[in-house]
Amino acid sequence: MSKRIVSIILALILIGAGTIGYIALKPKVESTNAETATTSSTKAMVGTLPSLGELKASLGENLTDLGKVQISTVLFQDINQAILTQDNNEEIKVPLSVTNKDNQEFALSTIEYTPQNLRIGDTFGLAELDSHYYAYTYE
Repeated sequence: MSKRIVSIILALILIGAGTIGYIALKPKVESTNAETATTSSTKAMVGTLPSLGELKASLGENLTDLGKVQISTVLFQDINQAILTQDNNEEIKVPLSVTNKDNQEFALSTIEYTPQNLRIGDTFGLAELDSHYYAYTYE
C-alpha cells in the first residue's frame, strides 16, 4: 500500500514539474517562432525608388528586369536573411541588416536603392545587371 502511495505521489510530482516546465518554456518557443516570419500581405513602396526607365537610362539597356518581388520570409535568427518571392514563385535569398528590432524593420544592403526601413510584405520591382540587384518602383 505504501509503495502505491509513493508511486502516485511521485507521478503527480513529475506531472506537475512537466506542466511547470512546459509553461515556463512556452513564451521562449513563441519568441523563437517570431524570429522567422512569413506573410502574404502587400505594401508597395512607391515614390522612394527609381522607375525601371530611370534605371535603364543610368545603367544601360543590358539591365535584366526580374519583375515584381515581395519580401515573403525573413530570418532573424542564426542568419539574417530575407527571401524575395517573384510572381512566378521563384525565390531570391539576400542578406539583411536589422535597422529597428522593435518594429521588425531591416535593410537589404546588397540591393541598390532599397530603403532602410523595409518590412515583411513590402513589394518592389527588381532588376539585375552583372550579378548586382537594383530595386525600382513597380506599379
